[in-house]
Amino acid sequence: MRAALLGLICIVGLVTTKNGTDPFDVKPPFRRCFVNEEFTKCGPLCQPKCGQTKPKFCSLRCIPSCQCKTGFLRNRNGACVANCTDNTSRRTCAANEEFKDCGSACEPSCRNPRPRICSLECVVGCQCKSGFFRDDNNVCVKECDNASSNICSENEEFKQCGTACEPSCENPNPQSCTKKCVLNVCQCKRGFVRGANRTCIHQQDCPGGLKNVGRNTTTSMSVTSHPSTTAAHFIAEKKKKSSSI
Repeated sequence: MRAALLGLICIVGLVTTKNGTDPFDVKPPFRRCFVNEEFTKCGPLCQPKCGQTKPKFCSLRCIPSCQCKTGFLRNRNGACVANCTDNTSRRTCAANEEFKDCGSACEPSCRNPRPRICSLECVVGCQCKSGFFRDDNNVCVKECDNASSNICSENEEFKQCGTACEPSCENPNPQSCTKKCVLNVCQCKRGFVRGANRTCIHQQDCPGGLKNVGRNTTTSMSVTSHPSTTAAHFIAEKKKKSSSI
């Protein structure tokens, strides 16, 4: 029992999500690195640079990023050089990108537009301009719906601000729901609801049928609420009058 409990405790300084995934792992599927750089899945947050080959204070946390190759250092212009006297100018970035000497370690992306948990360390390199997000093709885009629409299943559509109470067979018309939206999510298209197997189906295809459930409930309430209108009650009253005569 004790061993099981210890297994649930995170090491100090580490965070996990409910499904055990790493909340910092928000990188796109690939990165484009520049001259004298190479991509690594677990690189240091504080890269060696000219004048500071061994940073004194730095988190032990590693991040997926482009790092200078062995034998190269990053100069003040952000380029990886073999000789620190080489003042290579800033690198040219792609469309909708800009070079940053101190960029975010968790760049906003279509899959995670507003990272809630992130290191405060700087990352040198090209990042999306303000108002743009990096999509699955490693391109900075203004709107994510077109770029990410291919990740949704049949009868679903991509929404940048989806509802937290998606209609389902069990609850096709949620009456009360938070106004807070779910960011960048695939949800059922209009006229469809979420079925038991998590697919989006027409309302009439739900087990039992949504409309039939409503009619049965209404009819039952009508009979129960007005017992004096039933045939059995009418016959019983007529027999009482006949016997009294």
